[in-house]
Amino acid sequence: MELLEKARQEGGPPTTKDDELNTFFKDLREESTKIVVPTDKTNAHRLVNITDYNRWVDNHLKEAAIKIKRADIVHLHQEAVTYAESLQTILNAGEYGYLMEGLKSKAIPEPQLLIKDHKEKINNEFPTRLVIPATNFAATFSKLGYR
Repeated sequence: MELLEKARQEGGPPTTKDDELNTFFKDLREESTKIVVPTDKTNAHRLVNITDYNRWVDNHLKEAAIKIKRADIVHLHQEAVTYAESLQTILNAGEYGYLMEGLKSKAIPEPQLLIKDHKEKINNEFPTRLVIPATNFAATFSKLGYR
């Protein structure tokens, strides 16, 4: 079902964003070598070739990625759980439950590529940015302070 039709059925008027996304979905049905990528600051999306997307992600990873062994991540998780357990006496039940639930998720975020369409094109392409959301299991500690 198209987003526009879904918005009509739910009673809300379609927005410009609905129209934009429906156009992308229509184009994707016709062209399977494309992907929809969000932009960095303009709250929009761009339809790009999958090969370009892969090349951009690979370039970012080659520039800045640091490989971490799975064993190191497991060790970090174990240290986080041990530390959280040591806080049980100073946290209320809700805070402790929230902390342990976040740690049990063992969430590791996936990188997201953003197109910087507010910048000048370089070699006929907009610059891109690889973002790693701060939603991993260790981020639960910092989020606890806002609860």
